[in-house]
Amino acid sequence: MVRYCRRRRRQCRRRRPRLSAAHACSLTPVLFRPSAAARAGIHAYLADAGVDGVKVDAQSGIGPMGDGFGGGPNMVRRQVHAMEASVAEHFEGNRCINCMAHSSENLFQYQDTSIIRAADDFYPAEPRSHPVHIAQVAYNSVFLGEICHVDWDMFQSHHLDAGIHAAARAVGGCQIYVSDRPGSHNVELLKRLVLPDGSTLVCEQPGRPTRDTLFTDVNSDGVSALKVWNTNAVTGVLAAFNLQGARWDRKRRRFAGRDDVPSVTARLRPADVEGLLERMGTRCQEDARAAHEGADEVSEWTEVDGANELGALVVDEEAPDGCSVSGSGTAVSGLSALYLHQQRRLVLVHADGGLEVELRDREWEVATVSPVATATSAPTHWAPLGLLDMINGGGAILASRLVVAFGRPPTAHVQLRGTGLFGAYCLPRPRAVRVDGQPLEFVYDSVSGLLQVPMVRSANGAELTVEFPGRFRRRFGGARAAGAAEQRAASA
Repeated sequence: MVRYCRRRRRQCRRRRPRLSAAHACSLTPVLFRPSAAARAGIHAYLADAGVDGVKVDAQSGIGPMGDGFGGGPNMVRRQVHAMEASVAEHFEGNRCINCMAHSSENLFQYQDTSIIRAADDFYPAEPRSHPVHIAQVAYNSVFLGEICHVDWDMFQSHHLDAGIHAAARAVGGCQIYVSDRPGSHNVELLKRLVLPDGSTLVCEQPGRPTRDTLFTDVNSDGVSALKVWNTNAVTGVLAAFNLQGARWDRKRRRFAGRDDVPSVTARLRPADVEGLLERMGTRCQEDARAAHEGADEVSEWTEVDGANELGALVVDEEAPDGCSVSGSGTAVSGLSALYLHQQRRLVLVHADGGLEVELRDREWEVATVSPVATATSAPTHWAPLGLLDMINGGGAILASRLVVAFGRPPTAHVQLRGTGLFGAYCLPRPRAVRVDGQPLEFVYDSVSGLLQVPMVRSANGAELTVEFPGRFRRRFGGARAAGAAEQRAASA
């Protein structure tokens, strides 16, 4: 009897099918060829209906279904490549968002689609999910940002936390889209993200935590703010968020938190924007070299009334002096201009200094960071800030130069996109401002040094020129100086 029971157990074990995680959840794998045809059929139907892109969700669920089909990585490779081929055929520009795709067999298979969502969903009805969502994307971007374009997911512009979501996406280096009901939009908020032509000011890189917040618990330690940095073509951008009081409870599998959320203090530093000051120094060196090699005469400037004052701005007096660049032309002054979007305030800090900002529950601040360039032979300071009404207004600046050459007063040249209120820090008060050669009215605050110029609707790439005053005396340089020296030697 005992021998019979043992034999029956062995027979049952041999007959019992081997179950994977996908089979245990009643998921049935789909063979490759039918799947490719099915995808093509779905995508063709959507494209014919006017849909211009798709989001392919739950992609990490493909791997567990590879048992019996060559393994998970093989199954994922075939499915992903079939999906990408169908997307390329039916949607112009490979408009596809890959979602729930953080498994390694997924991440390393993408060849044509490059956008991957970096965190959990936007849950409108889960108030404590929003601080967790923003923190997840920022920290996941440290890894995901190296291999893909990070997606921060949609949000609703009328939501109670819409402002903090909008700020996160403005500095996230990502596309911006909302899931509002048609006709129900917070237009004033969206205007701070989207230009009149429908385009957005996207940063150059994925938004990532600053070095000093990389290993802090910004959701539940009670003291830390999340800081996210990014760069534009000319400026940097630095955001601070109070995300305390919410977390994901692993045991209860739900969002948890506290009601008495403490205020936190964030220290905004120009040095938080990685590589910004070094890039500005390199640009000034190139401008200085061009001015030195190409100028026939060099201007020696005398002081203009009031031009040697930095104005009544908040300056970090404890920070060490900044560096400068030798040579004619322009140099980095060692100062940076910070424009606080929420406070609408301009502040000067040293390159290694900082400005402290206090944030209450769910509050945020975004600062445009612009290193101050100076004319080495003139008391002139220049730092473009961009469109002041946009959260990432510095993204509107395509190029900027402070030019000193040929014995003329310094001029600042800025190439812009978009329309709105352009702002810059400058000293002294400009003599004139022109857009594409045409004079334009401007407002200048002599206390803060803030220049404001209303930019009317124009094509992208409009050139703004700021002309500064000054008195100078000439001394010969370059080719003319060499010729004068030769004449003196010959006469001697």
